[in-house]
Amino acid sequence: MDITLIILNTIFILSLLALPFVPRKGYAKYIWIALFLLNIGIRVFFINESHRSRGVISDLKEDKKQKELRIKKLESEVNQLTITAPKLLPDGRIAASPFVTMASEFSDGINEARKLFNDGEHDKAYQIAKSLSEKNPKFGLSYFLMGTIEIQRGNYQVGDALLLKSIAFGIPKGDESLAYHNLGISALQQKRFYEAINYLEKCLDINPKMSESEKLLKKLKEAKLKN
Repeated sequence: MDITLIILNTIFILSLLALPFVPRKGYAKYIWIALFLLNIGIRVFFINESHRSRGVISDLKEDKKQKELRIKKLESEVNQLTITAPKLLPDGRIAASPFVTMASEFSDGINEARKLFNDGEHDKAYQIAKSLSEKNPKFGLSYFLMGTIEIQRGNYQVGDALLLKSIAFGIPKGDESLAYHNLGISALQQKRFYEAINYLEKCLDINPKMSESEKLLKKLKEAKLKN
């Protein structure tokens, strides 16, 4: 654009210098005038286009600057956000929000393990529970199921440790009462009667309707009184 204006300006100056040599009569005079006016018109057009282009470029620069400011502001707002990860509930379900929960591989897995346990497939149930604990070392129900199976196998100390671990990590109240009941049974098998009483009382504190625990606790207390 600037080169074009330079050329037009050069032609304009040359036309002015050639004016004294243009014949005053004939068509040459009119041709010169027409070319002179055409030159002026072209120059005005290119000058306007040049100004308009500069204005567009200026607007683009301003838009780019405003866009960059908006992006920086958005980045600042994003950095201030707190990312909340879905919480894994004690039963293995995921809390997507305070009011919405959904199934997960943990809830599905532990339900499958429970079914296998109830069907007498203890080894398979144990393997599923163990795999869940490896995926999430803080998933309490996996330790609850493994601990219950270990106690049934007669591995009382191992079972006790797993059940206490499950309670520490958090499990649903119904399972927690069962965990204390199983701890009471384990303590009784190991002849730790006072511990058995303590665990059974904790079981009933959580679930007073545990009739089996209540009967066992009553017998233990009666035996203690007699001794």
